[in-house]
Amino acid sequence: MSKSIIEGWIDAKLTTSQRKSFRSSTFCGPGRSFPVPDCAHVTAARRLIGRAKVSSSTKKKILSCVSGKAKSLGCKTSDGIDSLTDQEFEALIENEEYKPTLEFIKWLEEAEETE
Repeated sequence: MSKSIIEGWIDAKLTTSQRKSFRSSTFCGPGRSFPVPDCAHVTAARRLIGRAKVSSSTKKKILSCVSGKAKSLGCKTSDGIDSLTDQEFEALIENEEYKPTLEFIKWLEEAEETE
């Protein structure tokens, strides 16, 4: 796992008061989920979309919104993720290769809850 992925995830953590301060347009998901106020959150949203308990059509809408915000924020991607089709991206996030990353993120979330 690359250092930038870990840093992107850690930098993307928000407090409750920060989330509440954002306009509704800052969020890409239903119920004020998937906040995208900056490039770190673009990365986090793309990494976490596979864990979202929403339909695949909703995931596509979220990813489309995230990509739009990434462009408007001027976020750079090192892995060419913006060039993937929706089907290619879905296949990528469902790939077993990402399982350790998702498990690590879950571990970080659990560790934070116990502090």
